Amino acid sequence: VRDHALLESWGVPRSKIAVLPSLYVDLDVFRPSDGPARFDQDVLFVGRMVSNKGLDRIVDALSALGKRGTPRTALFVGKGPLAEATRERVVKRGLGERVRFVEWVASPAELAAIYRASRVVVCASTCEGGPRFTVEAMACGTPVVSTPVGVMSELLASGACGSLAGFDVESLAASLDAVLSDESRRVRMGASAAEAARPFEYARAIARYADG
Repeated sequence: VRDHALLESWGVPRSKIAVLPSLYVDLDVFRPSDGPARFDQDVLFVGRMVSNKGLDRIVDALSALGKRGTPRTALFVGKGPLAEATRERVVKRGLGERVRFVEWVASPAELAAIYRASRVVVCASTCEGGPRFTVEAMACGTPVVSTPVGVMSELLASGACGSLAGFDVESLAASLDAVLSDESRRVRMGASAAEAARPFEYARAIARYADG
């Protein structure tokens, strides 16, 4: 929708516009759990640790939740130039006992297991092409809190699969709290998220892209 609006503002007729997402997910790997859910952390981030990912705001949002009396555990998966600064910020905010870091995951199957062991996935990016990791998480039945980047503004617009957040700490903390504060609703969001991810099944997505 935003792509249409931008192009139309440049004078391109809507009839000449075709939006073809190139994002695809292997639903044989990224799928909901077959058994009872077992959670290792409340909040999960996956990605390269660089400036556009909003890592400082994620840490500060976790700190804000703790100050509200609703402390949450978190796992950051990834590495990059801001990894050390993020670790230091976690310590400064007094979150050292509740936040873990993993630099590398060996396989897509292991990553899928991490998604399933997380109550919510967070994306605080200022710009993204997908992002892929949020759709992978949704396919695993994990709801998402995200800024309105990439396809997230559309997938989360209804609130059925998670929550859209603004580009500020308070909004991010509020969205995380909204998803995590009601477990039965969070479970329903996860089920809706898995359904919403189905159109990104790799064979369907690649065929749609090729046909377009």
